[in-house]
Amino acid sequence: MLMKVILVDDEQLALNYLSVKLSKIKDVRVVDMCINPLLAEHSVRQNKPDVAFLDINMPEINGIELAERLLEIRPHLIIVFITAYNEYAVKAFELNALDYVLKPVSNQRLKKTIDRVRTELESLDIEIGENSEFLHINLCNYLSFQLDREELNVIQWRTARARELFLYLLQNSQQYIRKEALVDVLWQDESTESSLQHLYTTVYHVRQTLQPFQKFLQLKNTSEGYLLGTHNVVVDFWEWENQLTNLPALNEAIVQTYEDVMGIVTGPYLGEYDYMWLEPIRRRYEQLWLRKAMKLADYYYDSGMYELAIEWCSHVLSYDDAFEECAFLLMKVYASLKSDLLVQQHYYELVEKLDSQLNAKPSRKVENWFRAWEEETFKKK
Repeated sequence: MLMKVILVDDEQLALNYLSVKLSKIKDVRVVDMCINPLLAEHSVRQNKPDVAFLDINMPEINGIELAERLLEIRPHLIIVFITAYNEYAVKAFELNALDYVLKPVSNQRLKKTIDRVRTELESLDIEIGENSEFLHINLCNYLSFQLDREELNVIQWRTARARELFLYLLQNSQQYIRKEALVDVLWQDESTESSLQHLYTTVYHVRQTLQPFQKFLQLKNTSEGYLLGTHNVVVDFWEWENQLTNLPALNEAIVQTYEDVMGIVTGPYLGEYDYMWLEPIRRRYEQLWLRKAMKLADYYYDSGMYELAIEWCSHVLSYDDAFEECAFLLMKVYASLKSDLLVQQHYYELVEKLDSQLNAKPSRKVENWFRAWEEETFKKK
């Protein structure tokens, strides 16, 4: 298979040197050489290359930022960086493109790079999900992808920061996020210059990871920021919230639907990750789940289905063991079942939890109910 290559370097001698070496490798054709990196975007549109060899340090534009622009035009484009820095400096920059070559380029090193590119191009011929209609993204506990109803696929991200950037863009999908905002969230302890370079590198990693799923996910950019577009993507928490908030009032005819919808999510929102920016949305989802779970518990209590009421109360307390409303309902359930010791147990457990966690006491409503129940129960004895 013929491999089409463009070269971008601000030194004409370097371009000529690399072009001659590549011309000696079978089935490799240099379709353009750009001494002005700002013309590379036009070249990619016109020549549709498979590979771009980019110098890292150019006066007009940083090679990493240029790679980002070129990938916006041609997502399949494979990037190879060229640099005069030694190997240790390259690693310090964390330039984890497909490959990099050091100036002056040796024949042996260049051949190794071309072999890697061929392997990558062969893998790109097989599109993941080309026959799939939907991409399911699951955010219960950790991130995973699922094509239609196939097995869950835990994506291997190049770096943990690339995964975090994807999740942040997904949480804010269909809206542009300014580069400065992303830097503030993900690299707040670094200088602006270094953090922007890390952002460009991380965006490149995200693009490469999402490439097989580009039918469903498109990472777009402008000079100011980024937008993650979605098409036929089903996110478990989005689906759950949408269905749950549109359910009619709870009654006997709809209760099983409530149960089914509540079962869509089986764990906390990205519970395995401790990103600070997750907390507001995670808390909102938790509060929504707790409110709906309490509705089910109240419904079962009012309907005399005490075992189911206890089951849902147990689910709630596993999330928040100081949830007074839930502990109070359990007291009333056990009072109806004449389980006096369990009424007392849940009351005193609530007292202890509120004191240790919130430095608070039970509300007057709960306190009055318990004292009235206690007096009535032990008067009879």
